Amino acid sequence: MDTNSTISPESLDQALLGWMQELSPHGICVTDVDLRVLGWNLWLETSSGLKRAEVVGRRLVEIFPTLPSPRLETYFDRALAGEVVVLSAAFHGFLFPFPSPISDAGESNMLQTARIAPLVQHGEIVGTITTIEDVTEREYQNALLRRQHERQELLSWALAHLLESSNPESIIKEIFPRISAHIEVDVYFNYLLESDGKHLRLHSSGGCHANLQKEVATLELGESACGSTALERKSLVLSEVQQSTEVKAQSLKKLGLRSYVCHPLLVEDKLIGTLSFGSTNRDRFEPDEIEFTRIFAQYVAVAIDRSHRVEELCAAQRELSQHADSLEKKVAERTASLEESFSELQSFSYSLAHDVRAPLRHIRGYATLLMEDCATRLDAQAQGYVASILRGMENLDALTNDILTYSQVSQSFLHLVPIDLETLLSDIVTQHPALAVEGVFTIEHPLQNPIAQGVLLGQCLSNLIDNALKFSRAGVSPKIVIRTELIQGIETGKRGEIGVPHPIARLSHAPDSTEDSSTPRWVRIWVEDNGIGIPPQFYAKIFEIFERLNTQTEYKGTGIGLAIVAKAVHRMGGHLGVDSKIGRGSKFWFQLPAA
Repeated sequence: MDTNSTISPESLDQALLGWMQELSPHGICVTDVDLRVLGWNLWLETSSGLKRAEVVGRRLVEIFPTLPSPRLETYFDRALAGEVVVLSAAFHGFLFPFPSPISDAGESNMLQTARIAPLVQHGEIVGTITTIEDVTEREYQNALLRRQHERQELLSWALAHLLESSNPESIIKEIFPRISAHIEVDVYFNYLLESDGKHLRLHSSGGCHANLQKEVATLELGESACGSTALERKSLVLSEVQQSTEVKAQSLKKLGLRSYVCHPLLVEDKLIGTLSFGSTNRDRFEPDEIEFTRIFAQYVAVAIDRSHRVEELCAAQRELSQHADSLEKKVAERTASLEESFSELQSFSYSLAHDVRAPLRHIRGYATLLMEDCATRLDAQAQGYVASILRGMENLDALTNDILTYSQVSQSFLHLVPIDLETLLSDIVTQHPALAVEGVFTIEHPLQNPIAQGVLLGQCLSNLIDNALKFSRAGVSPKIVIRTELIQGIETGKRGEIGVPHPIARLSHAPDSTEDSSTPRWVRIWVEDNGIGIPPQFYAKIFEIFERLNTQTEYKGTGIGLAIVAKAVHRMGGHLGVDSKIGRGSKFWFQLPAA
């Protein structure tokens, strides 16, 4: 190829004219000063459907007679005067009435941007040259974006008003005019589900006569278009309603509706009602309009559900407030009753300590004097009577003491602190001379320290040791063992547990770093003996007040000792129980929080 070859001006002009005629992406129309067409390129032929031979030599106003001549001529007169005229689709729509290339654009004519300029030859204006660009697709997309933006704004505005309102069902009537103007609907119906779950009640509507509202005020599920939507829980869209033979459309024909859309109001799986829209001006709703109404219906459902929940919450709060007032009154009454009972119990304790025990002391004193001073004048039978009186006085005095102790355990103020169990047991041993006998009493070290009240813990240990000494087997030296273990974790159905509010478990090993530090830790204290034992069916009974398994002749006692232990342990927040075998001894245990 010869790189030095050049194209002649004539050849270049021919090439440019050929491109303009055959390949230009825009329409190019050339006229003379009388606006007779001189040039009409392929783009114009394709877009208008008019061949070049059909238009060349004819005036523009002859080709497009539907255009007002003054308007068309004004644009071209300005070009012939030397001015360049630009026509925008946003203001003029189009220059030449060509068919729209997009069927869904909503326009019958192509939207155009046109530029009309003077055609100059040798410095003289000899005609006009017009270029036309098809902007239908661009304007259509812009219109879609604008409509989408407007709908988003409308939905946001509607949602804000729905959520702000305490009665969103009613505010739909205020929002409807804006929705109607946006998507061209004439009527709406908002039904809410009745409490029976079988009927819909018309709560609000717009665009229909009051008499019609009365006719459709209540619907059964499945009845008419709204009832069917509610029953099936899915949207219903009806087009060309007036020509429809569907049963659902019959009631809509009376309204003069031509198109209709109904959405169920659902929040999760909960049906609230329906919201429907209808138009008397067109036969169908566009897909984007159906989606718009669906989103709006969802907003309405959320707002109504929120309003109902708020109402339910307020009702529950009112009920709770009334219940709290009633409960507070009952608590006050119960507190007053308990205070009265407590006062009576204190009076009873005082009466036992003073009014009852004083005459008992007199009786025992005179009976003792009778035995000591008048024994020679009493026969054997009389002396037996007096001895019985003294034994009864001793039992009655012991019973009185135990009742006072039980009362004090029940009433005493508790201040729980870590207790040194070793020191406490040393004090108890000094009070029981029988424990000093070798082999009778054993402590397994080390001892774990609990959190308790010192006096009550001492009372528990003393009573259990007294029981172990008292209920020993005939001819067998008593043996008592005190030991402790650390308890942690959960276990149910512990044998022999008495009144245990929370099950527990025994640790068979020391806790390691993998165990949950939040699990409660307990100290279980064992008092074991080799006594007569207890039948399993009486494990719970022996901890009740005045309960005895043996007669006074066999073993002395008041039947209150273990009841005192149970009361004290429970008051200190602990649990207790027993494990025993007849003739082989008993293992009493109680547990308290670990120090």
